[in-house]
Amino acid sequence: MKKLFIAVFVIVFVLSIAWLSRIYLKESPKKNPVVIPVEPKLVQNYKGDISSSLKIPVEQFKTVNKLPLLVVAKKVFTDTYLNRVASFVGFSEPVKKLNDSQEGLTYFWKKDSGTLFAYTKSSKIRYGSSESIKTSDKRFSDENIKTIAGKFLVDSGLLTANNFSFDSTQYLKEDPSKKYFVKSTDKDFSLYHLNILPMSLDYEIISVTATENTNYIEITKDGGVHSFQLIVFDSVQKGPVEYPIKTYEEINSSIGSAVLIDLGGEETPFKYLPADTIKNIDLDQIDIAYLLDSPTATVLQPVYKISGTATLSGGDNVRAVLYLPAFSGH
Repeated sequence: MKKLFIAVFVIVFVLSIAWLSRIYLKESPKKNPVVIPVEPKLVQNYKGDISSSLKIPVEQFKTVNKLPLLVVAKKVFTDTYLNRVASFVGFSEPVKKLNDSQEGLTYFWKKDSGTLFAYTKSSKIRYGSSESIKTSDKRFSDENIKTIAGKFLVDSGLLTANNFSFDSTQYLKEDPSKKYFVKSTDKDFSLYHLNILPMSLDYEIISVTATENTNYIEITKDGGVHSFQLIVFDSVQKGPVEYPIKTYEEINSSIGSAVLIDLGGEETPFKYLPADTIKNIDLDQIDIAYLLDSPTATVLQPVYKISGTATLSGGDNVRAVLYLPAFSGH
């Protein structure tokens, strides 16, 4: 009788454990591990050691917990589309075409006052005026300059209305020593600079060869268009999964793996710079951007665009920009 009682007790105990385990498993959702996407194609071409430190207080760091990938579809350029744009910006000459080893079939127009290029492989189109910028006492409000830029982009056929937006207006002035434009203030400038964002996106899109937005328009003080560059997207969609991105502490601990992208506008390839060119970089700005890491990329992921003042071996101080993949490994 005692053995029978023990046997019954064991059976009841085992069944109870099985029943409780089933309830627990049923009520506890399975947590699938988060698979972080492969890191973007970033190559460190500078051969020296980069001694850098974050000078941004943690309390000033704008916290973002998670971000998705971006899935983009680029516009297929047609003769009708390109001829409309060319005509709108004043080109009456016949288009010239060439096959570029990197950009594929390239359309270009040229006249004394400027050039227009369209690259079919990357869906990039860019225009630049070669005319000198006239001085003017006119001043446009932020709202008015965005209205002028938006009207041009829509009327020219470059973009569709209500499918893009602008971030805050920037101001540029000519730097005679460097023969290009540098950032300035609204008190002393030659051009208004507007970065163009897809309507569904809060962050700029940048490339591995330029630290600035890939899509922008620049307008003179009298309201004329001086230049623009666009990678034209038919669609920009956020991916279905949001991934954790690096915290301030993770950025600080991995800053040594950030890739140098720009050093004071240095034109010499970084791999040819002496290894002791950079003494130190004090990093004082962190921005999030989506990286177009190749001309044909269709999936973009976020990076931290980290910038600061670099002290060079000769004693000069210049602005440096580094990229760091934003997705966390945790």
